[in-house]
Amino acid sequence: MQLRALWQFAGILLLNGIGMGLFASPNRAGIMNSLPPERRGVGGGMSATFQNSAMVLSIGIFFTLIILGLASSLPATLSHGLIAQGVPPADAARVAALPPVSIMFAALLGYNPIQSLLGHVVDKLPPSHAAYLTGHTFFPSLISAPFSSGLAIAFDFAIVACLVAAVASLLRGGKYVHGAQPQPAAPGKQVAATVRWRQDPGQRGRARRDPGCGGRIPEAPGYFGEERR
Repeated sequence: MQLRALWQFAGILLLNGIGMGLFASPNRAGIMNSLPPERRGVGGGMSATFQNSAMVLSIGIFFTLIILGLASSLPATLSHGLIAQGVPPADAARVAALPPVSIMFAALLGYNPIQSLLGHVVDKLPPSHAAYLTGHTFFPSLISAPFSSGLAIAFDFAIVACLVAAVASLLRGGKYVHGAQPQPAAPGKQVAATVRWRQDPGQRGRARRDPGCGGRIPEAPGYFGEERR
C-alpha cells in the first residue's frame, strides 16, 4: 500500500514538472525573442527577479491560506479530541483557542505539541490516555482533516492563478522575434530614378532630380545621356 502511494506521489510530481516545463520554457523564450539583442541581458535579469519575487510571495500566500483553513475547523476538532481523552473542558478550550500557526509548523516538523500545550494536565490523566495523547497517532490523525481543508483552499487558489497565467500566455499571440522580419516596401512605392547630366562643362558631375515627376527630370535641351540607379 505504501509503495503504491509513493508511485502515485511520484506520478503527480512528474506531471507537475512536465507542466512547468511546457509553460515556463516557451514563455521565457517569447520574452527573450521580443527584445532587441542588446537588451536581452536586461530582460533576462528582470524576468528572473520577477520569478524569484513571485516565488517568495507565493509562499506567504500559501501559508496564509493554509492557516485560514486550519483556523476554520481546527479549534472544534482539537477541543472534541482532547475532551474525548479525558482532558477537562476548560483546558481543552484553552488549547483550542491558541493560534493555529504553532500547530501547523509542529505538523510540518513532525513534532507532537500536545505535551507542551497541556503541561501538567497530562500528568493527571490515566496513563493510557496520556500515552495516546503524546504518542505518534493522536496528533497526526487529529489535524489531518483541518490540514486537508487548508491545503484544498491553497490548491484552489493555485488552480485559479495557473488559469489566469494560461490566458495571459494565450493572449500574447504567435511567435515573434524582434527585428527578424522587416516589413517590405509596399508595391508601387519604388520608382526608378532617372538621372540626366547637364551638358554644361561647369555643371558636369552634378545630378538634379525633379520630385514632382517621381524622381525623373523632364526632357529639356542641354541634357544628354541616361543612367538608372
